[in-house]
Amino acid sequence: MTSSTSSLSTSTSGAASISGLASGIDTAGLIKNFLALEAVPQTVLKGKLSTGQAQLSALQAINAKLASLTTSAAALSTGTALKTMAVATTSSADTATAKAVTATVTGTPTAGNLAIRVNALAVAESREFTGTTDTSKTSWTPPSGATSFPVTMTAAGVTKTFSAASYSAADVAAAINANHEGVTAAVIPDSNGADHLVLTAKSGSYPDFALTLTDSSNASVASEKENGNAGADAEISVNGITQKSKSNTFTGVVAGLDVTLGSSAAVNTTATVTTTRDAAATATSVGGVVSQIAAVLDDIDFHTTAPAPPAKASSVNGGLLAGNSVLRGISDALTRAVSDAAAAVGATTADTGIEVKTDGSVAVDTTKLTAFISKNPAISSTLLTQLGTAVNTVASQASLSGNETSPTTGTVSRLVAAMQSSNTRLGSDISAWDVRLAIRSKTLNAQFSAMETALSKLQSQSSALTTALKQLETN
Repeated sequence: MTSSTSSLSTSTSGAASISGLASGIDTAGLIKNFLALEAVPQTVLKGKLSTGQAQLSALQAINAKLASLTTSAAALSTGTALKTMAVATTSSADTATAKAVTATVTGTPTAGNLAIRVNALAVAESREFTGTTDTSKTSWTPPSGATSFPVTMTAAGVTKTFSAASYSAADVAAAINANHEGVTAAVIPDSNGADHLVLTAKSGSYPDFALTLTDSSNASVASEKENGNAGADAEISVNGITQKSKSNTFTGVVAGLDVTLGSSAAVNTTATVTTTRDAAATATSVGGVVSQIAAVLDDIDFHTTAPAPPAKASSVNGGLLAGNSVLRGISDALTRAVSDAAAAVGATTADTGIEVKTDGSVAVDTTKLTAFISKNPAISSTLLTQLGTAVNTVASQASLSGNETSPTTGTVSRLVAAMQSSNTRLGSDISAWDVRLAIRSKTLNAQFSAMETALSKLQSQSSALTTALKQLETN
């Protein structure tokens, strides 16, 4: 007795069929195996695409770092790093907790000393307003009958109109504080419980103080009491030259430098402001560029060095771009740019603190570099300009600043573009194989289905003949 194997399957056309119903053969399994064999070229293409995508990601990462390095190196080549300045102040009026005079670098001031003398401190203008023209009123008395509450406030040379919730002292003060940045409003009660509205300019002398409300007939109503403080501008002498300010901060006492009078300053206080080149900040800035160079070199080395067997090239093991001469050339050029910069000024990398190690990597000793810059400012300028120019040349020739994912120029950028094009073609080929295999699957299902149908008919005919012969024998 023979046994047969059958199974229910669905062809790519969507029609259900019973595999091997007549033949006893697992035709669905045969079709699956046939298709697997015919799909081998597509499987190879998928592997190539996966590798290509990993290689593209590696190239784009290197390209992005080169683009960033291009910008940083260009800034270094202009000498920007050496223009970083440090400032310090000293005064006999300094205390343990407060400086009489502080200075802030806002640009590139000239190195040197400034002699500061305080001639006057800023006094903020303040006035009390009563809210009425009735001179007999000595505290806040809002206009009567008003149905809307517009407020016009002039202070610090600026006039603004806005609305208050009411003409109570508290609501007017709240509206002023919310809408006029040049003045602070405060409500101060007296011993009798009456409110007084006091307005104080945030700095200096502003004789234009004015507050206007409106009464029931929309007539302007404003009244200012005489009590208050007249404002005064701050004044200093800078190397004998008088300067004034509405506040205790003086902007641009010299180009790129602001000065502020502190809480311990008083009239006739003197101070010295010393501006010097900030060698430590410059070294830190240069260190950032060297770190970017090191990151590019590390990436190139990782992706162009094949991993030790049995490990295979991957984004984890490295070696995705093994043997790429373009990337190796960029690595060598960056290393030469670092070593040549020191040689150009008659120094060694050990002198400058910018070191090229025996394995080709680069590093910076900021302590050594700070000392070198402090001792040799002129040579340092040449060194950093040379370094920035050389590195910028290498990086800019390799990469495209801007959109690194859609490059058009640069050696690495062209590698990226070529890899993108290759991956696109592979994707198209894989899609074409999907169509081809679908057609082949449909054809095989139709052929085996026809075979099963024909075999079933033969089996039916054989059965009928057998029955007829048996009947003849019986007769």
